[in-house]
Formats: sequence, C-alpha cells, structure tokens
Amino acid sequence: MMSNIPNETMSGSVSAEAQAGEIVTITITRPDNTVDTVTATTVADATIATQGDFQATYTPPTVGTYTAQADIPADGTYAEALSAPVQFVVTSALLGRTISLSAVAAS
Repeated sequence: MMSNIPNETMSGSVSAEAQAGEIVTITITRPDNTVDTVTATTVADATIATQGDFQATYTPPTVGTYTAQADIPADGTYAEALSAPVQFVVTSALLGRTISLSAVAAS
C-alpha cells in the first residue's frame, strides 16, 4: 500500500574521528511503538559534505509522534556512539487523488 505521507529526511554527523563509509543505523519508534530501522553511510567525499555526515530517508506509515535515534557501532578503535533521541511529528497526509485515461476513437 502506498503512503500519502511525505518522506522525512534525517541527517546528522559523526564526530571528526568518523571514517568515511561507516554504517549508521537509525531506529525509529512509531506512534504505536512498532520499531523500524533505516541505515545511512557516512560520506567519503569532503567536497560535497563534511566527512562523517550522513542522511537517510524514511516514509512514515501514519500520522503521529515518532522518535528517532542514531547509532554507530564500535569499530575496534572507537566505542559505540548513540545519539540523543529526537522526536518528530507527522501531522497530516497529503490528499490522495486519482487520474483516469479514456481512449477516444479516431474519426
């Protein structure tokens, strides 16, 4: 089923010690306490963003208050890092619409 709710873009950065290409897991708790996860990769190209920046897109399935928290695992040199939880509110869905196409016979 396709959602009429717009995507939420989540972005953040890992401290200067982050290596490019590290996987960040974002855990999202829905209003009904169901948990979703999305992943992002820290950027490698400092010409487009600061090394350690990441971005992920999530499509909420319903309106309500969500909580997101990012996590990057330990890598043998650095300990696991966990962001503070962040809430976001989805207040309304886009209105749905339909389109139909009719063939007209050529005269």
